Amino acid sequence: MKKGGFVLNSLSAIRKYLGFIFLIFILLSSSISLKAKDKNGEWIEDTNIYEIFVRKFTPEHNLKGVEAHLQDLSDMGVKTIWLMPTFKSPSPHCYDVTDYKSVNSDYGTLEDMKSLVAKAHSINMKVILDLPINHCGSSNPIFSSPDSKIRKDSWFIWSTKDEEWPSPWVYWDGKTLYPNNTWYKDPNTFNRGYYYAAFDKAMPDLNYNNSKSRDEIIEYFVNDVMKFWITECKVDGFRLDAARYIAENGSGKQKDQPQTHVVWQEIRAMLDKIDSKAVMVAEAPTETDAQLLSYYDDGKEFNSAFHFGFQGMLLDCIKNGQRPEGFFNELFGIQRHLPQKGTQECQDSLMLANHDSFAGARVGTQLGGDLAKEKAVAALYLLLSGNPVMYYGEEIGMQNTLGAEGDDAIRGNLDWTQYNKQKNDPNSLLSYYTKLLNLRNSYNALKEGQTYFVPASYGTTADKLTKDSDPDKSAPVMCIIRNEGTQNIMIAHNFSSKESYYIFADLTKCKIDIYEESTKGSSSLLHKVFFLKHFFHTKGGLLATELLENDSELPDITRDNMSNYPLGKFEPLSTKVLKFDRKHKKVNDSNND
Repeated sequence: MKKGGFVLNSLSAIRKYLGFIFLIFILLSSSISLKAKDKNGEWIEDTNIYEIFVRKFTPEHNLKGVEAHLQDLSDMGVKTIWLMPTFKSPSPHCYDVTDYKSVNSDYGTLEDMKSLVAKAHSINMKVILDLPINHCGSSNPIFSSPDSKIRKDSWFIWSTKDEEWPSPWVYWDGKTLYPNNTWYKDPNTFNRGYYYAAFDKAMPDLNYNNSKSRDEIIEYFVNDVMKFWITECKVDGFRLDAARYIAENGSGKQKDQPQTHVVWQEIRAMLDKIDSKAVMVAEAPTETDAQLLSYYDDGKEFNSAFHFGFQGMLLDCIKNGQRPEGFFNELFGIQRHLPQKGTQECQDSLMLANHDSFAGARVGTQLGGDLAKEKAVAALYLLLSGNPVMYYGEEIGMQNTLGAEGDDAIRGNLDWTQYNKQKNDPNSLLSYYTKLLNLRNSYNALKEGQTYFVPASYGTTADKLTKDSDPDKSAPVMCIIRNEGTQNIMIAHNFSSKESYYIFADLTKCKIDIYEESTKGSSSLLHKVFFLKHFFHTKGGLLATELLENDSELPDITRDNMSNYPLGKFEPLSTKVLKFDRKHKKVNDSNND
């Protein structure tokens, strides 16, 4: 299904009915959103995700502690939790797994995991596990067991010497700042030579380059490991770590290789046979949009991927008080090209920060603990198209741990005293996150609708205005429409921390995409139409209702003001959310609209 587009059955239907004005009224009065046929993992289309480091999330540092606070997250509006690795491992982060079918003893037991997932499901919350299959831990028996029947030597990459390959997350130019430490001498007494480990010597890479070992490894991870967690604990999917580094073809050819996509296609197809609703989310911090889109692969690989790089643009809006140039190009570069064909539902995932320091410091640290700025960036990304992915503690302004460095600095303990204090404060950051998330969850246009740029004019006075008519250029304000079916919601922002602006929106120049549904259930862009002029002009005008603050009285939208619709005065770092309704329609309709 194309996000936010109208799905019309055929060209003949369009020709037959578009000429009749009564069709518009039928579309407007209908509460049915026409969609392509159901796809696998369809729930990923309109969720939000909250990342949890179990060891630091609660004072108990375990799964029981997480379960005890699921209702708090549900109250905030969280729909899906992502648990960083919970498997047996010698390291605090647990990405060097030594047993993929056990719960780390620090975190509890298998029964604790079952109980957590059952509790989550009882309050309509999904659970996805973090599953690192690019590598395992060097203490894993498949790498280090003295028993050759248990050890899987062919599952790893060996050489008789240190091949001196670079780290794969920088372009190989012979002058990389990273040391060429990716090959390590076998620490065991098995005379295997040197092994390849892209991340650390404690995490040897698995060998997906050889077809025989690849088939065995995939069989193990899908029909043994994934199947175990789905059947035993009813988990809803997996976040796949280091997705672009799966296969290698020599020095400098250690990411985004053709075999990598073969692996993910096979895993996705096999996982569908176990549970077609289970989603796969990719960690693939690519350099280009084309590289990232390749991990959706026409709906045959991942259901979602983290939109690395865009987090900087989101934060720059607030840091610099300006929407940066290229903002919409970057957003639409992924979202406008998500696959419509294939068996998988696909959705972009937006974030501000996560557990890896390469993605940036904690949001509270980057914004200097400024509450108004933290609220402003929350409103920006939580109300955009794509699924927002929150990092634990972000919602209370958690900052980097003083004195700690690297990843340790952004993986501190969540302060539940502060959390509960903010929960009882209607003006707190947590209360604002709660308001935004519950607003998002209440409207299909905000959950799954597409984003459309709305030209606007702005000024410190209402009579001296500057135009924001080019989405590719910078501006201190931003107006968008989120559209799903017949539901349309406008979001307008003032990014400046110093200036108040009067903003006027030109609703006649915002174009909505129209899609044609094929007999196979896929959709393709048919043409664009002007949002208001062609679809939503009715006698008597439209009502505009402010949803976020509920303290603004706005004029009706009419033929006379639709090209210069007054949104009012915006204080520094403020946001307004408007819902458009026909005058005779109830203004409190949400998902049934």
